[in-house]
Amino acid sequence: MKLATYQDGSRDGQLVVVSRDLVLSHYATGICNTMQQLLDDWNFLSPQLQDLYDALNRNSGQSIARHAFPFEASRCMAPLPRIYQWATSSNATNARLTQQCGGDAVLAALELEADQTFGFLTEGVPPKATSAQMRDGIRLVVRIQNQDSGLRFAPVATTLDEALV
Repeated sequence: MKLATYQDGSRDGQLVVVSRDLVLSHYATGICNTMQQLLDDWNFLSPQLQDLYDALNRNSGQSIARHAFPFEASRCMAPLPRIYQWATSSNATNARLTQQCGGDAVLAALELEADQTFGFLTEGVPPKATSAQMRDGIRLVVRIQNQDSGLRFAPVATTLDEALV
């Protein structure tokens, strides 16, 4: 599943579901309004969003989802505009967590390509969690680009199954 947050004048933006090919999108309003709301009630809301995502991807770009519209990356905010903690990882450690800033939970590490940086949106993960607990806590993955103006999040956050494809 691919998700984005469109600018709508609020601090948290509006959650949209985005097709696999990044061509179509659909407001998630009937299910939940924001990425934070989704993370707070993941087990109940994510299956409903997955159904919408599946509908967006049926028939090779000819979506059966009513009210689908063209995806515009230029309308996106960071996928989770207000985060409670953040962490950085080092390429030298095979993208393993090397620094965590804010909050008291532990963020997860995955084996990723050394030249890429990712952020992980997690459900509450306890301090001193095992690797399995950390991985199980990951809900969404977002690419992070280091630009001259600072870190920049990709417009779309994805579930692990889409991120590892």
